[in-house]
Amino acid sequence: MQRLTPGGGTPRALRHCHGEDVRMAKADYRTKAGECYRMAALAPGAADQATWLKLAAEWLVLKQRQPRTASDRLQVGKREAALGHDDI
Repeated sequence: MQRLTPGGGTPRALRHCHGEDVRMAKADYRTKAGECYRMAALAPGAADQATWLKLAAEWLVLKQRQPRTASDRLQVGKREAALGHDDI
């Protein structure tokens, strides 16, 4: 489980490993949420299903808290260009 600093942020040691930023891309958070939704669909009971749905919601909340990375901006640019919105 990830510890938070007193100010509510992620400790620097958890963000950097061997000089590299190891934060997840927003797409990774969506992937994790999707995995939780799939597990909820397979859950044997209502309590288990509710737990998986709560975890999925938490992954999506974490995604919203992450600042956009260069990779995220590149993916948005590619999507916009594919949709013909390359004027952005």
